[in-house]
Amino acid sequence: MKPQYYFGRTVAREIDYFAYPRTGSHLLRYCTQGLFDLVAVAGPALGSAEAVDRQREVNPGALYALDLREDGVPYAPVLFHTRITGQHGRPVKRENPTVILQRDAMPTIYSYYRVQRDRWGWGARAPEPRAWAREKLDEHRGFYDAAAALKREHPGTTLIIRYEDLTAGPAPLRALVQLVGVRPKLSPEFVHGITRFDSFVAGDPAARTFYREGDNDAWKRDAQWRDLIGDLAPAAATTTGAPA
Repeated sequence: MKPQYYFGRTVAREIDYFAYPRTGSHLLRYCTQGLFDLVAVAGPALGSAEAVDRQREVNPGALYALDLREDGVPYAPVLFHTRITGQHGRPVKRENPTVILQRDAMPTIYSYYRVQRDRWGWGARAPEPRAWAREKLDEHRGFYDAAAALKREHPGTTLIIRYEDLTAGPAPLRALVQLVGVRPKLSPEFVHGITRFDSFVAGDPAARTFYREGDNDAWKRDAQWRDLIGDLAPAAATTTGAPA
């Protein structure tokens, strides 16, 4: 007789996930593909041609490697809830452990602007860039103020992963494995090596419209962007929120 009342073989671990746009969500999701036996429920992204098309900019060999499994690792399903408060909605606390991805403000807004302009196409709807950037910086601040509040109130079950740390080494992935509480199917060190930007992303950098530089300093080298935002750069330093 089973010690708990449920139907099936294995109960999935459930994690609540939140991230502001262009903070590295797709990178982290590929990392979780390497670490865990992910399960999913039907949602808009499953049939999104645009979302599927992004995979053309990813190295097929890396995608293959992330589906591998070390010998002897048992199957342990994990479900990440990603739309609890809507697409990129502000973090809230439920009964599940919470993961929040954070990135410094100015590279986030710069990446957001470029993908809106070049991949999704504003056309005649293009906003005034400085007003748009100011609005997004305010949104970013509010989002991560809410994240910091959750971390203060629930420190043991809330993990804030910084994009800057995620790209620097495997420590955030080790922390994620500890929070989820299952044996990973691939080691955090292996997964980090596979998802390093320079080897994970494929194709001509000039032709990519979703996975671009992966570089927090790219906005500093874009004179046109610096002219557009004017004096907003110093203000962005106050919108990074609390560290993990």
